[in-house]
Amino acid sequence: RGTFDIHMRKGDEMVLVATASDGGSFGELALMYNAPRAATVTATSDATVWALDRITFRSLLMERTSRKRRLYERFLETVPLLKSLEAYERQKIADALESVAYSDGETIVEQGEPGSDFYLIEQGAIRVYKTDEDGVRREYPSLAQGGYFGELALLDDQPRQATLVSSGRTKCARMSKDAFDRLLGPVINIIRREAGNYMHIQSLTRETEI
Repeated sequence: RGTFDIHMRKGDEMVLVATASDGGSFGELALMYNAPRAATVTATSDATVWALDRITFRSLLMERTSRKRRLYERFLETVPLLKSLEAYERQKIADALESVAYSDGETIVEQGEPGSDFYLIEQGAIRVYKTDEDGVRREYPSLAQGGYFGELALLDDQPRQATLVSSGRTKCARMSKDAFDRLLGPVINIIRREAGNYMHIQSLTRETEI
């Protein structure tokens, strides 16, 4: 409990950059990256805090990361797009994913919007709609578990080409554009070398990818 001010040095001045209160945390970056403290934290009221030493913190972090990685690795092994990857490559992708749940009928991406994320479908199904130049909205084949979408908007920096809506409760693994550029660039080349897999994926994505 308590309140705290967080200051960072900018030039010759200490500048207030954030505050923390009940339930907040600070100090993790220095422990994660074995780096000097990047900010000064000052209590602005009577406060009580829990403290973790570096070894305990890193052990807990590694356990959580390892558990998440194992779950995602098992899922990624079932995704056709990633089957040709080595295990260590899937591990790096697993570390960059986060799960996002959607309720029935919830719009995940909207046609015409800029793209900022890549998605893999963990469970459930997604309906695909596209509005043509005449304003007619058409439904295309749905995407199911193991499917993916969002890569073309990221590759070509184009707006989303379709609207995707969850069908029932759906869970997706989401990856940011930065992680996509860093980790999935080689995957596309691998898929293209795997002619059989690539032609299958290409036939599906001509109508459904965004």
